[in-house]
Amino acid sequence: MNLLRRFWNWFTTPNTEPCCDTPQDCCDNEECDDDCCEGECCDEPEEQLSVQELFIEVCTDLGIGQKILDSTDAVSKFEEWYTGEVNKQSILDSIKDFADSDGVVNVKFQQPLRLAGIVK
Repeated sequence: MNLLRRFWNWFTTPNTEPCCDTPQDCCDNEECDDDCCEGECCDEPEEQLSVQELFIEVCTDLGIGQKILDSTDAVSKFEEWYTGEVNKQSILDSIKDFADSDGVVNVKFQQPLRLAGIVK
């Protein structure tokens, strides 16, 4: 039955992707069969990035390159220093305070932070 349904959907909506690639039980109630519920897609859980990965992303966005991160050991220092939420915005908001907490990092981060408008 599932194969017939996919075949029918392929003809009736040829330009759209099917909601699920494999049959899954997407509903919490017992009325659903092994296909996706009507109007709902089976969402894959998002992979959570680590503090290290987010910090590197934020630094890259600010123009702070890997060479500076390596020479200052900023990634491991930040990981030890940071205690906030693990999301990009929180890390971006805390980067000035982090730079102020370490003299070497502060010197190397000043120009990129100034260009980004984070420090004056």
